Amino acid sequence: MRPLGHLFALLMAILLWQSPAHADGPQPQFNTKDMRVVEDGYISAEGFESAPLLLDFLGAYLPEGREQVQALREVASGSGLEIEQIFRNQLAFLRVPDDIKERDALIDFAREARAKARELGIEIGLAYLGSRADGVPSITTDEVIAGVREDGDLEKVIAEMDARGFALVTIHPYLKGYAVFETKDTDLIDLMTFSREIVESKAADFAYPNFTALSYDTETLLNDTRFADQWHHRNTGQNGGTTDADADLSLAWDISQGAAGTIIAIHENGGFDTTHPDLTPNLWTNPGEIAGNGVDDDGNGWVDDTLGWDFQGCTAATSPGCGDNAPTPNDATENHGTAVAGVAAARGGNALGVSGSCPQCSLMLLRSGYVGNDFAKSLPFGYAQAQGASVVSNSWSSGGAYPTTTAAINAASTAGVSVLFASGNTSANNCTDPRVGNNTSVLAVSSSTNQDRKVVVSSVGPCVDILSPSHRGYSAADPYTGTLSITTTDRQGTAGYNNNSPVTNCPTGENAPPPTNARDYTECFGGTSSGTPLTAGVVGLIETVNTTITRQQIQQLLQDTTDRIEDAVGAYSEVNGFSAPGGTATHSWGRLNAFEAVQIAAPVASGGRGGVDVFIRDNRLDWGNTAEPSNTLFDATRGFIAHWRSVDVKVDAPPYAMAPPTTSIAFDAFVDEDPRESTTNRVYVRVRNRGPVTAESMTVKFHWAFAGTALPALPADFWSAFPADSSNTSVWHPEPAQVISNLAYSGASVAGTGTDPAQILTFDFNAPAIDPTAAAPRHYCVMIVLDSPQDPVNETTLVVDVATPNNNNITHRNLSLQDSDDDDGFRDMLFVRNPFREPIRTMILVDAPEGWKVDTGGIAIGRPFSLEPHAEKTMRVVVLPPKPGLEGEVSFVQLDLTRKEPRTIGGFDIAFRSDKKRRIEEIGPATLKRLEVLLPSLEKNLLRLERILPQLEDAMK
Repeated sequence: MRPLGHLFALLMAILLWQSPAHADGPQPQFNTKDMRVVEDGYISAEGFESAPLLLDFLGAYLPEGREQVQALREVASGSGLEIEQIFRNQLAFLRVPDDIKERDALIDFAREARAKARELGIEIGLAYLGSRADGVPSITTDEVIAGVREDGDLEKVIAEMDARGFALVTIHPYLKGYAVFETKDTDLIDLMTFSREIVESKAADFAYPNFTALSYDTETLLNDTRFADQWHHRNTGQNGGTTDADADLSLAWDISQGAAGTIIAIHENGGFDTTHPDLTPNLWTNPGEIAGNGVDDDGNGWVDDTLGWDFQGCTAATSPGCGDNAPTPNDATENHGTAVAGVAAARGGNALGVSGSCPQCSLMLLRSGYVGNDFAKSLPFGYAQAQGASVVSNSWSSGGAYPTTTAAINAASTAGVSVLFASGNTSANNCTDPRVGNNTSVLAVSSSTNQDRKVVVSSVGPCVDILSPSHRGYSAADPYTGTLSITTTDRQGTAGYNNNSPVTNCPTGENAPPPTNARDYTECFGGTSSGTPLTAGVVGLIETVNTTITRQQIQQLLQDTTDRIEDAVGAYSEVNGFSAPGGTATHSWGRLNAFEAVQIAAPVASGGRGGVDVFIRDNRLDWGNTAEPSNTLFDATRGFIAHWRSVDVKVDAPPYAMAPPTTSIAFDAFVDEDPRESTTNRVYVRVRNRGPVTAESMTVKFHWAFAGTALPALPADFWSAFPADSSNTSVWHPEPAQVISNLAYSGASVAGTGTDPAQILTFDFNAPAIDPTAAAPRHYCVMIVLDSPQDPVNETTLVVDVATPNNNNITHRNLSLQDSDDDDGFRDMLFVRNPFREPIRTMILVDAPEGWKVDTGGIAIGRPFSLEPHAEKTMRVVVLPPKPGLEGEVSFVQLDLTRKEPRTIGGFDIAFRSDKKRRIEEIGPATLKRLEVLLPSLEKNLLRLERILPQLEDAMK
């Protein structure tokens, strides 16, 4: 048993940086704990309203958005302010100097700061708490709303306001008696006091500042009556599930819910209930066809094809025009299509039943029959392409040969249509199927559960692109890896899965007979048949927000933005993030994350990233996702993985490698080292872009500090000065920034290939000499920050261990690599720090292999102690393996116990490697070549020594 292993695992599983995802939605918050306030308020039409004034902060409004963030940094730096938080790139809060302790002093200070800010187009104002203590404060700038009740004289208010130095801006067009005024006096900043004076003088019935505040979506939670059962959209842990083991669709819908112009074709063997009330609002209708007139109005060869087509029975001799225009069920067993269609695009937000993953997209319904010839099976793909579908979802497979169908798939794909296929409900590799395995044209989907584990009986293999939330499994013998199946549309009434007969093997039962009003839906759907249309709907969302994105870019985007679930089983590759334990692909790239994919594809104005997402990895499982911190281990019970183990930062200590790694493949092969003191070390940094749009330019900044558990806080002006150096470089030491250009798409799906365009930079790190007699660490932490005009770093926190796991533009390496053949083990000093401006209760935990001795002189493991703001304490560390040559890792983790739940605030790892192994790795071809070059000079020196050796012997006699 590892020392303190149970305690370590227990506390890590609490997880630490994050509260349960989706518990109350991604609501922006502003920490008002321990803030100093002055009671204040205003008089509205309803009477007095309290609005406490914050003494610690000023607010700033950035009308031009993120283009003004750098200007705000300049304002802050020049005024002695510190940026605390920025919301939506437009509303910022700045901490004032500590010596401002009273209201009048704050107002005087704000007046001076406002004058400087206005030169750069930024409005500075006072900050007030609103009605919610956990909400984001409001700010006042230069406008006041004043007016009279229904029978009052607004003209008198306008005249009085003008006399007091306020110009009329506008009269409210819909609220009688309301008007907006702007101050002519640039020195007037206390609008709250002025507003009360106006009312008290009887010049107006009510008056108050025109507050600028943050509005936000609390997550798009649709009002469909069965929405709470649809865990695949939003998993809150219902019925034994794992919170956030879902596709994050409720977050993606904040950006888009799709559009009627985005057409998802559902190609099924069987038919669809075309009168289902949750499907009919989204059914595609052929704009070129007049229903029921018996004429091929649009001349496409199919008469009255208003909803789609049933191609069953088609032959080359009878096409076009074969089949019929009613893609409805042919018999009582055809239930599958209705359920599939609902998963993709059941109408959302209509207070009825369920929602599909693309709740506003259109559904084109295509039936081809359970038995059909190759020609007939090929027709739906060409039809969908010709009629404008951007996605074709296929939840069917076949052991038969369909070469013409494959050709039709390829043609549709070449034309830009995203074709998705269910990979199959078997634990086998189905990549020999010419449809599923057609990786250049098809996106193949397998399944995961509501506990973020793979469905055992779902396909594996290198052709599978993604796991998508589906059901729990088919039987206890599989075994089950979840607790729920999928809730979706079902054929109405006594038809369908949920009819008068009980559904077997369904976790919710659906006992017979179900209530009449529940028969139109089923809670027992699943398999890759469900995961595929769910993913198809997400493709529809992407197509809606980005009409120029290509099919290949969508496939890459879905692969790059997955959450890598169940790593202990999937064993995702550090090189490219693909799961292939023991050479057998099992978990593909991970589980679908709609929010991450849609956010990257969407334009900035819609809350997206405009196709650019530069990132640098924090650990081997991190590929840039930020919906959850990068230190989240996506297990059924959430775990922790260190965020201080960047795999995109490597050190080359002297003597240097003959050739620095200039390609991603060379970077992966390069053997990382510890930086050495009193010399110049080379640090290689790899950066990537997982968006389809090239990042035209990017600044990369390198800093170092002495390592510890929690890292020291950044200087107060770090972000306001960035990318220039802070005024204080005594703790975080910068190296000159570097700029790269044209960073093309370089996400996980191309990582490790010869065409990987990731770029590698080399920084010279001049590590200073360390006094061996001083109680100070001998190791260093390096931090990297990326900033691009297309993807700005947009960070405000000064706590590195907060920024790193939550911002994919920032990373750090806090790691020591040790020779395990050394009999002395590891001896060093580490800092234990409080990076916050408030005192904390903290604790150190250690995780070590069984039998290893770890001593932390001066600090007891597992015992809480206090640290004052920004205080640091040294910890003497001794690590002794049971015997030399053993390989293993020892982790030190620091917790903050101040809050209700513990959270990780940093850590330091020591990795022991065999000296023999290290030498083999480090020598390599490059070092051998270097030795070959040096060999002649060594031979000459030996000859010289041989010549003078007799003289030395004579002298010694």
